[in-house]
Order: sequence, then structure tokens, then C-alpha cells
Amino acid sequence: MLQKLTALLLILLLSSCGSLIDHIRERQQATRTKDDKGRIVKIEIPDGEDVTVIKEEETKVKVDYFKDKWGIKLNGNENLKLLQSIDEWLGVPYKDAGTTKIGVDCSGLTKAIYKEVYNIDLARRSHDVYLQSVEVSRSSLTDGDLIFFKLKYSEVSHVGIYISNGNFVHASSSSGVIISNLSEKYYTEGFYKAGRIERR
Repeated sequence: MLQKLTALLLILLLSSCGSLIDHIRERQQATRTKDDKGRIVKIEIPDGEDVTVIKEEETKVKVDYFKDKWGIKLNGNENLKLLQSIDEWLGVPYKDAGTTKIGVDCSGLTKAIYKEVYNIDLARRSHDVYLQSVEVSRSSLTDGDLIFFKLKYSEVSHVGIYISNGNFVHASSSSGVIISNLSEKYYTEGFYKAGRIERR
């Protein structure tokens, strides 16, 4: 009885090992597709004549990560590439006519993020960016839309990129690149219009 049981266990063990080896070989033959930042976004595993496709998350960093890090309310469906780009710019000091992470102004920031996220070239001045955009109502704002302000001058003098729930990123002359909210008195009073650039 003991010999039969031992033999049965041995057969099961060998069978399992064979399946495991086949699985490992199959995984080794898999084709992994990476995005431009080196993250695996797709794994193709040969399975006979068919190909089984395992789609992984575009990125391990989810919207909740930014919500917690920034301490703001997000909807959960924001463009992750936009959020990642914003995160990389937060804290950069303000510099008049600046366009780099050494120092940047509001239109320089907007231009840089739009190029990074959407591969779109915006004008360099806030007022010219406003002229490029198509006006949208404040109630229809979505992530990536533009917020224009008349803070000290008669024409548009400040621009930011809308995120969600009233939050927008911009380069403040006093605080550098920060996230503010349209409900704040200063921005409520200075708000002029919202605009949208056709995004790819």
C-alpha cells in the first residue's frame, strides 16, 4: 500500500515538474513590449497557433498615488501621462521667460507640458495661447484644458492647465510651479476664460 502511494506521489510530482518546465519555457519565449519609459505594457505568450495577450497596466503609478501625494481630489480617470508630467514639474522655481526645470514661467510650463504629454507646440505668450484655443465653459472643463486669467493687465496675463475638481497646475510668480484651485479668491477674481486645444 505504501509503495503504491509513493509511486502515485512520484508520478504526480513528475507531472507537475513537467508542467512547470513547460510554463517556464513558454514565459521565456514570450514577447514583452515596453513603452518609451521602459515599462512593460504588453506580454505576448505563444499558445499553439494562437497568441495569448496579457495586458498589464500602462503604469504602476495610479491616480490615487497623485491624489495622496498632492492632497487634492481627483476623479480617477485623469490622463496619467499628464499627471506624471505635472508631478515632475511641481516645485520648479519661477523664472520670467524661463522654459526649463531650472526656472519657468506660466506659459513656458504650459508649453513644456503640452509638448511632453500631447506633442503639441503651443505659443510662447499666455495671450497667444489663449488665441490658439477654443473657448469652453467652466462647467465643461476636463483634464488638459487651459485656464486663462487677467490678473494685472487688460489682456490675458496668466495661464494654467486644468486637472479636475477645480484644481489646476501653473507657475506662480511667488511660489513657482504649484497646484491651486479655482475656488481660491485670488483666482476666482482673476479668472477670465477656459480654452481647449485639440489633443491627439
